[in-house]
Amino acid sequence: MKCALSKPIDEEKPLTVTTKKISSDGANNEAVPNEKSNGQHVSTEKLYDLSMVRSVSGGNQDFIKKMIGLFIETVPQNISELEKSSGSENWEQVGKIAHKLKSTIDSMGIKSIHQDIRSIENSAKQKINLEAIPALVGNVKSVIDKTIQQLQDEL
Repeated sequence: MKCALSKPIDEEKPLTVTTKKISSDGANNEAVPNEKSNGQHVSTEKLYDLSMVRSVSGGNQDFIKKMIGLFIETVPQNISELEKSSGSENWEQVGKIAHKLKSTIDSMGIKSIHQDIRSIENSAKQKINLEAIPALVGNVKSVIDKTIQQLQDEL
């Protein structure tokens, strides 16, 4: 399925289109096998899978780089807002931010926090298991930080 973007391109629009594509197709996430280096076990597993971004890019490498750049630019601020809202127990805001991050995390194929972000959103919105949210937010932040580092290394 091809997706079209009209010009001028709104910077958030490509990520939204990518997210919609993922929601309808699901993401194909293949882990990169671990390797040995100097006798040490080194994990080379990517925390992300850009196959969905690539599938909607139509082979346009500039589009892929733009999506990675948008992720690197916008997600840390969202994570910071999530931490702040969680710390101040603003559960309504936590739910909104988690909902927003959910589609971005899915579009970038970050499977390891797929369930965590959903748990944060559901718990905050339903005001249940609130004591678990800070640890989940910490895990999401950690994985996002590592993912951003991997993406920067790839660029």
